[in-house]
Amino acid sequence: MYFSEAWFPVGSGEEGIWTFRFGGDFGYGGGLYVDDQVIDEDWANNLWWANNWGSPSVVQGSISLTQGYHSIRIIGFEDCCDGGATVQFRKPGGAYQAWNTTNLDIRSRQCHAREPTVSFGANSLCAADMTVDKSVHAIEGVVNMELNPGASPGNTVTYEIQLDSVGPGPAISSVIVDDMANFTALRLDTYGAGQPFSCVSGCGAGQGEPQLGAPEYSDDNGATWTYTPVSGGGGAPANYDANVTHWRIAINNPIQAGESVAIRFDASIE
Repeated sequence: MYFSEAWFPVGSGEEGIWTFRFGGDFGYGGGLYVDDQVIDEDWANNLWWANNWGSPSVVQGSISLTQGYHSIRIIGFEDCCDGGATVQFRKPGGAYQAWNTTNLDIRSRQCHAREPTVSFGANSLCAADMTVDKSVHAIEGVVNMELNPGASPGNTVTYEIQLDSVGPGPAISSVIVDDMANFTALRLDTYGAGQPFSCVSGCGAGQGEPQLGAPEYSDDNGATWTYTPVSGGGGAPANYDANVTHWRIAINNPIQAGESVAIRFDASIE
């Protein structure tokens, strides 16, 4: 078995479609994966590329990448005498380059692959560098708009999620992923038409300051992220959607050590 794993950065201005390819000698096939997504794999053929990038045995594909660190994994199997792999990459609008530390700041595994962020320097950080807290900010009653009356059907709950970058390095790439509580419906217009979320602290409009990305939604418990919320979805009241099971938002730009970002959203209790 051949297995190779590495992390690499996408810098500012390099966001977009990246292409990867490798040629090898794997009699039982192989696969190419970026950020745990299948880019290309073939387990039915003898993948001997004969040092020819035009060979059908070359494993290759493209993926859209955002700024920050990403992972790449290459796997191959051979019945005897596993060969190595020759790897190339191509940035958006560029030409293919050899996969090496001269052309790209490649990093080996230093921390658990599922860490939300990793800061690289003289010493890589393997401790968690971010804390997350979700709390109920307020509850609004359906009768007389009473504040904090209790979590009863028909009432609206305002949730707050806070990310704290505890350092010592910045949280370079952060994504908030939240599953909606059972028997709740996401409010779609809390902060304006089609604006369920607001950054209430820690965000800014200046260059390099944390900003909320575009939210994505799932109606199948996070299996897919293509759902578009609709008013009254799932039998919810107007301007609410009970079909949303999960949502996620990327935080654009790093959260500096010692800083925090907090967002809020509303949900009705069904």
